[in-house]
Amino acid sequence: MIFPKPDEYNAAVQNPKVCFSDDDLRNGRVQQNSMGLPFPYSGGFTTTYKVFTDNTTYAARCFIRDVRNLVARYSAIGDFRLHSKCPYLVDADVLKNGILVGGKWHPIIKMRWVEGDLLNVFLEKTINQNKGELEVFLAKFEEFAHQLEKDEFAHGDLQHGNILIRNDRIYLIDYDGVYVPEIESLGTGEVGHPNYQHPARTTKNFDRNLDRFSVIVIWLSIKILLYKKNFWQKYNNGENLIFLREDFRDPKSSNIFYELSQVPELKEDVLKFAAICNEDFEKVPPLHGFIDGGFSYIKPTLKKPAKARRVITSKEQDVFNNLYGAASQVGVKTSSGAFRYTPTTTLSGGATTVPPTTPTSTQSQPVYSAPTPIPAPQNRSKWLIWAALIFVGIIILSSLTDTGTPSYQQQPTSIGSPNNYVSDTSVVTCPAGYVKSSITQKCVTRDKNCEETEGAGSVWDGNFCTSPCTAYQCQLANGTCVSKPINSSCIADAATKYSSWKCDSGYYEVKSTSGDIDCHNAISMNSSCNSSQTNSRWDGSDPKGGKINCVCSTGYTSNSITFGSPGSACVVEVQKSASELCQDKYGPNTYSDGTYCQCNSGYEWNSSQTACTAKITAEQRNQSCSTKWPKSIWDGTYCDCPAGYNWNTSQTACVLSNAAQWCQSNNPGYYTDVSYYPNGNFSCSCYGTPAGSEGRTAFGCNSPQ
Repeated sequence: MIFPKPDEYNAAVQNPKVCFSDDDLRNGRVQQNSMGLPFPYSGGFTTTYKVFTDNTTYAARCFIRDVRNLVARYSAIGDFRLHSKCPYLVDADVLKNGILVGGKWHPIIKMRWVEGDLLNVFLEKTINQNKGELEVFLAKFEEFAHQLEKDEFAHGDLQHGNILIRNDRIYLIDYDGVYVPEIESLGTGEVGHPNYQHPARTTKNFDRNLDRFSVIVIWLSIKILLYKKNFWQKYNNGENLIFLREDFRDPKSSNIFYELSQVPELKEDVLKFAAICNEDFEKVPPLHGFIDGGFSYIKPTLKKPAKARRVITSKEQDVFNNLYGAASQVGVKTSSGAFRYTPTTTLSGGATTVPPTTPTSTQSQPVYSAPTPIPAPQNRSKWLIWAALIFVGIIILSSLTDTGTPSYQQQPTSIGSPNNYVSDTSVVTCPAGYVKSSITQKCVTRDKNCEETEGAGSVWDGNFCTSPCTAYQCQLANGTCVSKPINSSCIADAATKYSSWKCDSGYYEVKSTSGDIDCHNAISMNSSCNSSQTNSRWDGSDPKGGKINCVCSTGYTSNSITFGSPGSACVVEVQKSASELCQDKYGPNTYSDGTYCQCNSGYEWNSSQTACTAKITAEQRNQSCSTKWPKSIWDGTYCDCPAGYNWNTSQTACVLSNAAQWCQSNNPGYYTDVSYYPNGNFSCSCYGTPAGSEGRTAFGCNSPQ
């Protein structure tokens, strides 16, 4: 199936009432950017739009690539969600004719929009808080993994970008590669994010065990941060948590595996993990089996790599480019200390581009090591060696020195992403000390060019145009400077002038007592909460309106007075047993069997599985049946008539099956009729003349007492 392009979707959703078939989406408002155009969220298979309605916010996922058996997959996932009541899934419905683009209907996925932090964002915030917060989340993740195993559900691409955390709850998003038993025969075309997947996984693997390796990767990464939180800064690159695909492929040559094996609290888990990296995909154990060590494996020997790869500095790279050409292979340092290279691409007009340095799920990049200098042959004369060194030195110095040239060649201008460049090959000859103005296209001094592009007061500092504003100010589009808080950055508008500011990553806007807005991180907000009420902390939510929301810290609970009110306090929380927790949730007639909550003896679950109620005896059920339907009894499943009785014509009571025979046999010589009563009883009527004769006369009759 051929799907529309992102720009075609963007044009269509500008009129929701026309393009959407679903009433909620038709009457909704699509999120817009600062220019009033639809704001898309781009992914590997879809372009997603956030749609606001009066009651709910939805995600409209529009496909740009084909997903095999799309309708069948999402229909099965919807059925699974309804019957399993899995708490980690959000509402998701496939609309076969969901959006109209270019006169044709195309399928979309309508999902409830869940606001929250992606897993990597959540972890980055949490590692800066107390250790207990991370321990609590690790336990919740173990519960999450156990539930997926129990439900025979696999996401297929379990990674930081598909796990949302909201109010301490875990949610899964993006169900394109999901496995449920009903669609096992459909197979899959996905293998998931490489930094979370077993090296041996292929598209042939599609069963309930699909997420086991990814679950262990995430669980172990979280546990690592409990003991070595500096590993986040050292090894996280935005496309992983701690590990990379290269680590899984060869644990014995991995720096991180060796480093972790030297941490006593992590050594055993790291050795087990290194072992399963070398096992077949099908032999990866579930998380609880991995934690307990209840699987057979060969313990590997992890040795420190003989020699770490040398990292080329930026100046060395400049020399490399000048010596071997601007289109030579460009290096990028990775978080693991490796030096990857990316071949440049030459566009029309002579411009060059460098693809993104972060490895993608479909791109494998080899490792480049800096060339080792070749020792000079012993039979060369010393003056030749010195001459060669001087010649290379002159080239290096000339490449590092900006002497300027009278000829100006406009450099490629980045638009949007490193892969998207335009070039201008026009050449303007300017006198020495002048450059081509990007505004007027005339030759002007560098200071004048800075003033034209950055505003009055900006000058050339030898490398860049300076801002007329201080480090604590942002420049508005009209050139004026306004103050910004500490831990914030200026936001550039489309004209590359500063127009406003925002708090840096990990910081939030909080209103001070003086009414000013400051930028605070989790540590300062926790401190603010604790100063207002001892043993409290920030709840992790965005302080909308500048107000910090506080809750009691882990291990503490609020007293009976409402939190934050006069007299309220956070007191030590009494640790409850598993059975007490069951009773808190389901009532007093429950207990824990160590895994699940169960009903006490003599009790059973009610129909909604929300509480345990007393079991009803057979005698009580018979009495209940007889009260509602006279003379009926409980047959083990329903109320029914006993032997020798049948339902009356109105199905309201049970009556004697042979009542007519009883009347006749107890009143010989008479013609008899039977009359039934609502309580199931009956009476006999006797006649002296044959039934149906004119003017028959009734006589007294024997009837049941």
